[in-house]
Amino acid sequence: MSEGSRTPEELSTLLEDALIVGDVREVEPLFETVAVLINGDPTTETRGAQAIATAMVDEWSHSRLRVDTPRLVLRSNDLALTLGTAVHVLRRGPDQTWRYALSVMDPYQRHENPVGQAGRDHTRSPASPAKRGSSGEGLVREPDR
Repeated sequence: MSEGSRTPEELSTLLEDALIVGDVREVEPLFETVAVLINGDPTTETRGAQAIATAMVDEWSHSRLRVDTPRLVLRSNDLALTLGTAVHVLRRGPDQTWRYALSVMDPYQRHENPVGQAGRDHTRSPASPAKRGSSGEGLVREPDR
């Protein structure tokens, strides 16, 4: 078993190694006990390290899961945000190892709006790109015309 991730950047490598082995017991400690995973459908969550590990090993074995190397890591004390084809919030525990707390495996997939969620767009369409607001207040989405 791995000693755990000493840096946020190392965690994705440990996850991929654990998935290659296909052992839920190797994947589980890489997640917070109360972690949340969204893999695909944004209305469906998997909660808890054991459930997440089981789901990820199953997805990996069916070639429906890809682990990427983060393109950007933002760190503040014991929290980190990693961005790539997946988005993760990581937390450093009292044992000084990093674990996934929140994971969205493919946030850019286009999904149908769930019933009762009209108006919530989970993606940006090419026809309505996000751009910086005129006063620099962050990204704003132009309404579809």
